[in-house]
Amino acid sequence: MSKDTFIKRNKGDSTSGKTDYKRLENMTEEEIEKNAENDPDAPLLTEEELKKFKKIKRESE
Repeated sequence: MSKDTFIKRNKGDSTSGKTDYKRLENMTEEEIEKNAENDPDAPLLTEEELKKFKKIKRESE
């Protein structure tokens, strides 16, 4: 079994959720980074972990 995780989202797919995009647009980079560092549900990845990511081509490319 592969350890790879693939997430596929097509243009036009529903993106409904609770995200306050207006609030995000007004946040500074510093605020974004601070919030990301303090989010227990999404720990930041190390440089070593980021190097393991692979770019894949979409089927339409």
